[in-house]
Amino acid sequence: MTDWLVWLKSHKVHTPIIEQVKSNLYWSQNNCKKQINWFDKYLPFHQKGMTKGNHQLLKAIYGRLDGSPLVLDACAGLGYDAFLMSLGGCRVIACEKNPQIFALLANMYARSKEKDWYGKEHLSVGFGCSMSLMNHWPSFRVRPDIIYLDPMFEKKFKGEVKANASLLKSLAKVEEMTNMFNLSLAFTRSKVVVKRPLYAESISSQKPTYMIKGKTTRYDVYQV
Repeated sequence: MTDWLVWLKSHKVHTPIIEQVKSNLYWSQNNCKKQINWFDKYLPFHQKGMTKGNHQLLKAIYGRLDGSPLVLDACAGLGYDAFLMSLGGCRVIACEKNPQIFALLANMYARSKEKDWYGKEHLSVGFGCSMSLMNHWPSFRVRPDIIYLDPMFEKKFKGEVKANASLLKSLAKVEEMTNMFNLSLAFTRSKVVVKRPLYAESISSQKPTYMIKGKTTRYDVYQV
C-alpha cells in the first residue's frame, strides 16, 4: 500500500489538503469527506452498451478512426475523462503534474484495478509534465494518435461536478495553454481534441477542423 502522505512530502507538499484512511484518499469539503468515484458516473452507462456515439467526447476522439487509438490525456486531472475514453475502447495515458491531484488520481486508478471492467488494461496513469513527456518521447515508441487537452477554466458547476471542480481550482491554477497546444499539434499523429466551455473562445487563433457540442461544453477538434 502506498503511503501517499509520505509521497507528497517527498514532492515538497508539506500541508496536503487530502487525508489517507487505510488505502483510500479523501479530501474535505463543507465538513464532508469526498472521494473520486469513476464508477458512479460512467460504469452503469458502460454496462448498458458503450459505443463511439454514446458520448460527445468519444465522438470527438474517434471521428472516423477505428480500432483502439492511443490517447495522451495531457491534463488528466481526476481522471474521469480518461476513464470514459478507456471504457470506449481507447488506450489512454493519463498524465498529471500536480502532486496532490495525481495522488488522488493514482489512488482511484489503484482502486479501479480491484473491479472488473472492460478497458482497465487500456488505461495507465503517470506523474509529470505532459510537455516534458512529449519532448522526451523515446524515438522507438509510437506517438499518440490523439492528444486530449482539458485545461482549467472559470465556470460555475453543480452537484458532484462542482465539488470536483472546486477541488481542482483550489490545487491548480488556470494556465496559458498556447505552448502546450502548439506542441501537441506538432506531436500527435492524427489530431488534438480540446475541451472548452460552450461559451468560451477557442484555445488558439487557429480555427478547429470541426466541433462536437454538448449542453454545457464542446470539443474542438484539430486535425493534423
